[in-house]
Amino acid sequence: MACEALIPALVKNGVAFEAHAQNVLVRFDIATKQLRGFVIRDLGGLRIHPPTLCKSIGVDFQFLPGHCVATQTLEEIFPKFYHTFVHNHVQRLIRLLGFHCSGRGWEMLRTHMSSEIPEGHPVWKVWMDPSSKEVDSKCLMRMRMRDSYRDVSKCTAQLMHSFSF
Repeated sequence: MACEALIPALVKNGVAFEAHAQNVLVRFDIATKQLRGFVIRDLGGLRIHPPTLCKSIGVDFQFLPGHCVATQTLEEIFPKFYHTFVHNHVQRLIRLLGFHCSGRGWEMLRTHMSSEIPEGHPVWKVWMDPSSKEVDSKCLMRMRMRDSYRDVSKCTAQLMHSFSF
């Protein structure tokens, strides 16, 4: 269900966000108990490829030159989503449920990702193609050692600079 809900924004709209349990809230209808949708937070973690977003929704958003959210290429948004969704969220669930040693958890993830990512899409080549051996991602250990996950991000600094008088 998470793949079905979260991957289309990446594939169809060129929008990546920090898709992990702390930033994604599931919404249910209280009366019917049916899933209604998801809400995301921490918009500082967004990465958007403007041409893909414009093509998908027909609105040409204007970003400040060099803005940290806007990317020059579609491929620049992939590491953000992979790091938060696969590495920080799903990987932990797979291990917690005991599906990591047998490979069953990764097989299930590949199956669900395959249903949401078309083979011709650039992210397929990076994440799903058997010839792909590496995925660009953050080095969590280096971040922890440097304590950089607590730093004011470059994005925040750019936004603060953009609004100075």
